[in-house]
Amino acid sequence: MLSQLIRSTPKLLSVIVLSTTLVACDAEILEAVSLLSDDVQASNKTLELSGAVGDAPVIAANITVKDAMGDTIASTVSDDNARYVINIPSGTSYPLTLHVDGGTDTVTQNVPGFEMISIVENSSQSTANINSFTTMITKSAEVMGGGLNPRNVMLAKFQITNSMSFGLDSMVMPDVVASELVEENVASFVKASVAMGEWLRRTQATLSAAGERWSQDHLVSVLSSDLADGSLNGYQGEKPVDTVAAATANVLSAQVLIETLSQTLKISSVDVMASL
Repeated sequence: MLSQLIRSTPKLLSVIVLSTTLVACDAEILEAVSLLSDDVQASNKTLELSGAVGDAPVIAANITVKDAMGDTIASTVSDDNARYVINIPSGTSYPLTLHVDGGTDTVTQNVPGFEMISIVENSSQSTANINSFTTMITKSAEVMGGGLNPRNVMLAKFQITNSMSFGLDSMVMPDVVASELVEENVASFVKASVAMGEWLRRTQATLSAAGERWSQDHLVSVLSSDLADGSLNGYQGEKPVDTVAAATANVLSAQVLIETLSQTLKISSVDVMASL
């Protein structure tokens, strides 16, 4: 099955290219990125941070916040609406990372298959959603030269949402990390985020079925590293990552995208499109 998927990559890649929503032009993004600072910033103000947890809503999830040094500074639990609110003390060094452990996915009724993470760039960012998009963005920025600095985070946001949008409408959800989920954008965001989560699940299952056991955490790290240069091709620049994982992921992303756009996507036999 894996070899058949890989042979069909060129045809299905055309579907991805035709269906991807561009979030901005390359020149504008690169110009903005070049103006950003790499410095770690310490804030002298308290921040009330909030956001949504999960691709589909994840309730009762443990959320841990770490500062730029990797020290835990706060924690909380997502509520029955898969939301959280947490206070970040003054004197905290940014950027922050948010880490999700446990919880229940309200669609599958299972614990999420990998550790979801997100990022807060500075004390002016009051929203930080935590889902598949934000996890890949954060991990992709981490492996770039300089790590989690504002320049890399902005570039990772562009490259992940531009390469793997799954139909996300950037006009209503311009920033998957920092845009607040409201009535006008929640359906578009959840549909795309659930699709990305299903893409990761199918890719992990397909690679594992081929003989080598993959965890979703390992897969997310591999694909995020691969996409750090903006292209899912098995390489990060000239550095090899995993060409088989890239080819498999490319084919399955087209499959999931087609099902998402045609409103036929199912997860664990649940028609997740019906409620969106």
